[in-house]
Amino acid sequence: MAKRRPEVQEAIGFIMTPMIDVTFQLIIFFLIVTDMTAARIEILDLPSASKAGKEKVPDPNTVVVNVLKTGNIVIDGTVLHDHVKKPDDNKNLENFFKNRRNIQKYWFDATGKFVSYPLLIRADRAAEWIHIQKVLMICSQLGGVFKIQMGAKMEVEK
Repeated sequence: MAKRRPEVQEAIGFIMTPMIDVTFQLIIFFLIVTDMTAARIEILDLPSASKAGKEKVPDPNTVVVNVLKTGNIVIDGTVLHDHVKKPDDNKNLENFFKNRRNIQKYWFDATGKFVSYPLLIRADRAAEWIHIQKVLMICSQLGGVFKIQMGAKMEVEK
């Protein structure tokens, strides 16, 4: 009679490799998403205001327009108006607001009321008013914007 070999028992446990892979994928995902949200806001020296306050409920549909001190107008990291190279060319900015308005035609809430998107204008302290006025004129005439906010920083109390 043949002798039976003793069965080798493996250690009971679980494989950690898939868990580590998922963890790294989540880390990469959150790093990318965080970077994308920061792309909407340029680094500007905002003017200070004594009555400035935070918006209580930020709207995810808000369009953030950054007006740089050079007069360039940037939306979502894209320069739509380059005042230095083409001071009289407003086509990209006009097309942005026209397209936004065409998309907006189909935005209605549950009650059937038309929903407009808010606009946040962040202008550098050194930017000339004419550039801000250009954004206001184009967004109101071509974009159908009804709610406009101006970015400012709160004054520090001394």
